Amino acid sequence: MAACVLREHHNVTIYERGNEHAIGGGKAISFSPGSFKILNEYGFDADRTGSVKWLGFKVYYRDGTLKKTFPINAVQSFGAEWLMALRADAGDEILRIATAESAGLGRKLDPHRVVYGVKAVDVDVDFGIVTLGMVRL
Repeated sequence: MAACVLREHHNVTIYERGNEHAIGGGKAISFSPGSFKILNEYGFDADRTGSVKWLGFKVYYRDGTLKKTFPINAVQSFGAEWLMALRADAGDEILRIATAESAGLGRKLDPHRVVYGVKAVDVDVDFGIVTLGMVRL
């Protein structure tokens, strides 16, 4: 997502350790209303990810009977939806808005380039130097 934001003023190359099918972390991701507002500004399409709206939560007794429901209207309370999506689908959509043609997204600069199979092997925080090495995929 940082690449999407930087796209406004910079040409960016994204270096990715894995291949185009590698997604780290768990299966699901939650987009809070604040993050969803930012994603929308950059052309994120929640429908493409199959996102579902978070409408609140339920508490159950040990025997499985419902104890209480806590509904939440995120749009009314926070000004945007609260969404849940599969991490892989959300990653694909964010990659799409980082690499899509500029005219399709109303962006100024060329789409970002992604280079797969690259890892950071050293970081010099004093001088802002990152040394990259290749990964055998």
